[in-house]
Amino acid sequence: MDIINNVDWQIARANWLKNAYSISLSGRGTVLCGTMIPENIELADHKDKFDRILYINLHCDDSARKERIKARGWEERIIQDHKKLC
Repeated sequence: MDIINNVDWQIARANWLKNAYSISLSGRGTVLCGTMIPENIELADHKDKFDRILYINLHCDDSARKERIKARGWEERIIQDHKKLC
């Protein structure tokens, strides 16, 4: 999901759910990999079109997380903001 840059994240999440819904119309399931929490999904327009939405939490320690998101090119300020959410 990180391929979408410089957009409002709630709009990006909603667009990913729309894509998943479109794929589901052909009888296929979709796995979205990215930072999404149930509260964000609850706000998305297409949430009600799914029978169920499952979540998995892949956890790592703070130092590993910082290195991984630093490798994505995130600025230190954004890393610190993200850390507060985790």
